[in-house]
Amino acid sequence: MNKKTKNIDVNINLNNIYAQVLNEHRLVMEFKAESYIKQFLDYMKAILQGSFNSSLRHTGASTSFQPQLRDIAVTGSTSTLRRGLHIGSSADARSIEDYTLKNLLTEGFSFGSVAVDNLVSDETNNYFDIYRTVIASDNITINEIGLMVANTATSSFIKCITSDVLPAEVVLSDSESRTFRYRLKFNDFLENFGILFQSGARHNNASIIDTDGNPSSITSGSNISCNANLNETHLGIAVGQGDTPVQRNDYSLDNRYGDNNVFKHLPSLISNVGVDAGDNTGKVSIVRGFLNVTENPVDVNEVGLIIGTTDVQTLIHRKVLSSPVTIPADELLSVAYNFTIET
Repeated sequence: MNKKTKNIDVNINLNNIYAQVLNEHRLVMEFKAESYIKQFLDYMKAILQGSFNSSLRHTGASTSFQPQLRDIAVTGSTSTLRRGLHIGSSADARSIEDYTLKNLLTEGFSFGSVAVDNLVSDETNNYFDIYRTVIASDNITINEIGLMVANTATSSFIKCITSDVLPAEVVLSDSESRTFRYRLKFNDFLENFGILFQSGARHNNASIIDTDGNPSSITSGSNISCNANLNETHLGIAVGQGDTPVQRNDYSLDNRYGDNNVFKHLPSLISNVGVDAGDNTGKVSIVRGFLNVTENPVDVNEVGLIIGTTDVQTLIHRKVLSSPVTIPADELLSVAYNFTIET
């Protein structure tokens, strides 16, 4: 006999982790960008499942991606073919299936080094800036910008995860320079998620607050994951009965069902990345089931998502439900985190 199931969907539009391209001097180029291409979802899937994702493409070939903090490093080499912010000349519309800029520029200029600012995180903000200077050695026209990530500084493993058309064309003549700032915002997520991204961008260890409320560190070379096996409670989707409003610096659920005495924690299920090229949309999901093993109905008021290593875990998202979901005895709750993008 099939058990009855109730469902909770947590929908996160990753375009809310949006980029702003800022002019270094005047902020005249600020805009909200729907930046992310399919490879950002492939990257997110690698993190969710904690294993290699071979779907990610180098700017010229397919390569594997290991979900470590340092994989998102953008600092380092000044080469025109390595990680960090990159420029191109095409103003053509973006496609979710792009894997690099439409017309990536590799000559006629040099780059200054990439820099990453400190995270700004409060009740209304959760962002950091990446910036890089372009120094022209010839006349160049810039219409597009993108962010390329890698776990090494070499050009062999570069993955492009964002692609934007600038709101205004930038023309540089010989010896002219322009500094571009890229602002990555994480407004739908908790402070710990911003810390992980910013630390990964710097290729540094991440100093976070773990799920026990203790200051802790995740090293840049650690494999990170949200993937949980049967009965594992330290990673992945979690549920609780607390109703305290979400705060940016939350590090755990308010009142979590943290063992298998109330809910049996089923394994995580992670979807393939789905893309609709016609609508330029994409989606990847992580789903987990919770079986009520008590003899009484159990209320769920909050859900969250925990990421980490075998040793250190931290909460990156928490949601308080508008009304409790009651799970009768011997029935199943299914919680899905759906990550979507539009290009």
